[in-house]
Amino acid sequence: MPRKAWEQQSDEYDIQLDTGYIDQCGRRFESPVPAYSTGSHSPNGTQICAGMNPYMNGCSTAPESGSDLITIRLLADEHGRFGFNVKGGIDLGLPVQVSKVVPHTPADRCTPRVCEGDEVVLINGREVTGLTHEQVVNMIKDCRNTRTGELLLTMRPCSTGPALTEEEEPLYQYVPETDEIGSHSNLLDGDALFTQSLLLLSDGLASGALLAQYELMYRKNPDLAITEARKPENVAKNRYRDISPYDCTRVTLVNCSSGDYINANYVNMEIPGGINRYIATQGPLASTTTDFWRMVQQESSHLVVMLTTVMEAGRQKCHQYWPVTGDELQLGEGLCVKCLSEKPDETGSFVFREFLLCDRRTGEQRHIQHMQYLAWPDHCVPSDPNLFLEFVERVRNARNRTLLQEIEESLKQVRLLDADADENGGIMGERKCAASNGVTPEDETPVSTSVHQCISAANPPVIVHCSAGIGRTGVLILMDTALALMEAREPVYPLDIVRTMRDQRACMVQNVSQYRFVCECICAAYMKMSRNSALLAQEDEDDDVGGDD
Repeated sequence: MPRKAWEQQSDEYDIQLDTGYIDQCGRRFESPVPAYSTGSHSPNGTQICAGMNPYMNGCSTAPESGSDLITIRLLADEHGRFGFNVKGGIDLGLPVQVSKVVPHTPADRCTPRVCEGDEVVLINGREVTGLTHEQVVNMIKDCRNTRTGELLLTMRPCSTGPALTEEEEPLYQYVPETDEIGSHSNLLDGDALFTQSLLLLSDGLASGALLAQYELMYRKNPDLAITEARKPENVAKNRYRDISPYDCTRVTLVNCSSGDYINANYVNMEIPGGINRYIATQGPLASTTTDFWRMVQQESSHLVVMLTTVMEAGRQKCHQYWPVTGDELQLGEGLCVKCLSEKPDETGSFVFREFLLCDRRTGEQRHIQHMQYLAWPDHCVPSDPNLFLEFVERVRNARNRTLLQEIEESLKQVRLLDADADENGGIMGERKCAASNGVTPEDETPVSTSVHQCISAANPPVIVHCSAGIGRTGVLILMDTALALMEAREPVYPLDIVRTMRDQRACMVQNVSQYRFVCECICAAYMKMSRNSALLAQEDEDDDVGGDD
């Protein structure tokens, strides 16, 4: 019976929704108090500000006698932001409260300041009781489209008061909403958004808030079914009983005598200009080794990344699914694997192997690159971030190299098939040739029509595994994705990347220490990129100063 990979914990869900985004990334400084005019209350409790400049925010009133409510008038800034987030709603069973105030925005500059924990009672005179979270957010956004563009908030102040939070650093990493970016693209260009995202990441690490936000994220998407892994015939194929693939993204084996199940998921990560495709899977068991190699063949993969050792702390983490150098491993269903070479790096942290995968049924032969990270204990992080970054770069280079080789090989196969068709009278000649060898069309292995296989032929996935196929595997995919975004100078939001992965395979990036480590590595890669850019700029400047002779 498979054992648990970790102790089960209750899933928690992040109910925050950003209605704005941070445009400053350092510590919060004291905001100047804007001028405002006091006024009287209208019958419905909404304050009317006499003589107020229509472009000024912060017109508010102290609570009336016998009332604990205040009303604040806000105008969106020139970029359409009020500058605060809300949480709660009838659908969440929680009161509508301010969850965050963005520094240097109207909500932050008004007096009294909008504070975290303030309960929203009325929006433009309308009660929010009975409204869903989405309805509340839409009401706030719609205020920007009215004739005056004003937002009137009637709120019950948080009992802790603003003084306790005045000097706090931002607690959360804010991710710009797509429509906000589209509506106000003149605020920050792509390069500025990229830089801002990395500064936010660094700030979140320094404050510890980044990790708190990670711990609120669901481990498994509750809307995605997991049934195939729990069928009696498949239970023994799982290394850990609590790590199972979603049905909708699982790899389905075709024409496999042991069945179509393997504990593996397709994980597709969108990057500028394309998609990085992966298969995240558990470390093979002795009983699933043939299934593993059948998957490698079926998905046209040329690169396998292994992030565990065979044994750790006296426990088997992965079956050795390959032979020693020079030997062949005979598998079922006509498959065999030969190890052509094995070379450790100079630090002893990695091992690089080359395999030859052969299918006797079809005569297909394929070279497989195998990259193993040795110095990475289960549930832990690599001791040297620089070595980890070096390994990820090697994986990226190997993927690009094998993709080019695959294209060249495909072109070669097309030329060979064309030549063979000419010599044997086309397809009929091929059928006659097969029949002369005692193989009838009915005996031929059916060709799969899997959509994933068709995609794999054009863009082969990198197969990544550790022991459970979630922790170290998730860290590598996150880092690879972040580097691809950084190369294109696109914003990097690690939590969004984790969410995207967990919507394809449950529990990716297994614990907070792994998440912290990969975020630190992203920051380190950004600093290295910035230094290199500065050096190149300096060299160009020196060349310009030198001029022509």
